[in-house]
Amino acid sequence: MYFDLIFLENRNKQIRKLKENNYSGVFFLCKDKEELKKPKIKDNFLEVYISLKPSSKYLSLGIFREILEFKENIERFDLFLLDFREKEDKMEFRNSLFNTSLAYLPKQKKGLLFPLSFFKNITEKNEFIYKQQILGRFRQNIKIVKKKKSQFLPIICSLNENKFSLDPFDRRAFGQLLGLNPLEAKKAVGSNLLFLLKQKYLNDKDFVIFNLNHK
Repeated sequence: MYFDLIFLENRNKQIRKLKENNYSGVFFLCKDKEELKKPKIKDNFLEVYISLKPSSKYLSLGIFREILEFKENIERFDLFLLDFREKEDKMEFRNSLFNTSLAYLPKQKKGLLFPLSFFKNITEKNEFIYKQQILGRFRQNIKIVKKKKSQFLPIICSLNENKFSLDPFDRRAFGQLLGLNPLEAKKAVGSNLLFLLKQKYLNDKDFVIFNLNHK
């Protein structure tokens, strides 16, 4: 089963496109508090709504551009997007906003996003070099997560509606390009998100745990 994580724009259109590409559900990022809803299954399709602020009621995503801010908020969010696109690499290391010490910090599972949208609409003359830089930073973060057996779960998502990223097999291939094995890449485009959802609502008596496995 496959899921994607995208910004909520046109719900019906987005769901229709995802169903056409054999997705089992979608995780919507909500910019407005009024858009947030409890998870639901409708016509065998899972809809989950994610807050962009810390929340005990909903899954939440933190977007960070500084490593210290990321470290200080590591227990407040369920998912993390490290926006390093305007950072410059140092001579000794890639500035990916992630390191081995941060990999050990979470007390429970967290999601670390690897969005394909980082490659969209690049207009610089050195487009190839810029894409290689992003790939290098993604690979570095994946290597740290795997080597240190971190609590962070890699999530390969699109964050948009471009045609390429809608195909779940493209996202699986991208995960393998980053250094995940085939099973890890499959989880990164599907059941890792489901695992975080179950973890969030495990003690919620009003929430029905979906009969879906983390495979």
